[in-house]
Amino acid sequence: IKREFPDKGVRIKEEPEGLVIDLHILVTYGVNIAAVVSSIAHKISYTVEDATGIGVAAVNVFVDGMSAH
Repeated sequence: IKREFPDKGVRIKEEPEGLVIDLHILVTYGVNIAAVVSSIAHKISYTVEDATGIGVAAVNVFVDGMSAH
């Protein structure tokens, strides 16, 4: 069973190995992008699994742009 739930900047796909979450974000100029992406991916994976009991196979964080503020 494959289901997709598109929403503003977030897409969740149900795969046999678990959920695959795609997240599109903007970051503030000057931040450590790698650290922010890693932190977001870990936090989302942990929170979804903890709240739902559903395994997360992958969290893909895409940086779509940068803002000055």
